[in-house]
Amino acid sequence: MSIDKEILYTLIRHRVQDEAVLDLTRRILRHDCTKNFVYKGDPGLLAKVPRTRRCSMLRGTGLPIGNLTSQFFANVYLNELDSMSNMP
Repeated sequence: MSIDKEILYTLIRHRVQDEAVLDLTRRILRHDCTKNFVYKGDPGLLAKVPRTRRCSMLRGTGLPIGNLTSQFFANVYLNELDSMSNMP
């Protein structure tokens, strides 16, 4: 929910030189999953989700949970934290 998309893109850009891959990455990260979606569940359940847990809370942050790219991007993002924790 709090992953900064600009930081994530910068981390990827440092390791990837292929412009086609970078373009696709930008498109995925800029896609707003809160627009043009179809909710098929009970609206009452959606209303129970706290505002702090909704994708639209902070623009430029968050990844859609369940999206396969989100799992990969989270690993890229958190790799930096893991690398820092291994420093003397």
